[in-house]
Amino acid sequence: MENEEETVVTQTDTETTENQEGETTPKVDVEALKKENATLQAQKEHWRKKAEEKVEKTETKVEVSKDDLSSKELYALIEAKVPKEDVEFITNWAKFNKFGVIDALNQKEVKSILALRAEERQSAEVANTTGGRRVSTKDTGTDLLEKFNKGQLPPEEDIEKMLNAKYEAKKKKN
Repeated sequence: MENEEETVVTQTDTETTENQEGETTPKVDVEALKKENATLQAQKEHWRKKAEEKVEKTETKVEVSKDDLSSKELYALIEAKVPKEDVEFITNWAKFNKFGVIDALNQKEVKSILALRAEERQSAEVANTTGGRRVSTKDTGTDLLEKFNKGQLPPEEDIEKMLNAKYEAKKKKN
């Protein structure tokens, strides 16, 4: 230190020293930097908490619309004449895309899917209107015998019934 001349020049929170060769090296005020670092860390935590609160609020809104529909949303579903089967689809669509149910009803994708489902229901209904199920009656032995005399063979499981009926008919004649 004998050979060096030190000159202290104060600038904003830093000190510089001049050595024998004329070079200037900054001396940093450690305490000021620690304070600044602590301030920045506090700001960082503050903004992080604020962002997390915002995310939690939006998640809460989505969950509420999933479980319970508001009266406005119910009214919109009724006005759009949405069948019961499609209500769950619309609420799931709204939750997934982070829309409200009313906004989801106005989406062109939802409208086209609802139209497609309505068409499928209508075609299924038309296909199902051909009457009730036919009840198959089991033929009695005499019916099977009459069909056999007309030239129609009975199924294999009914041949025994037919032969028993033929035997009974012969017994009655004798």
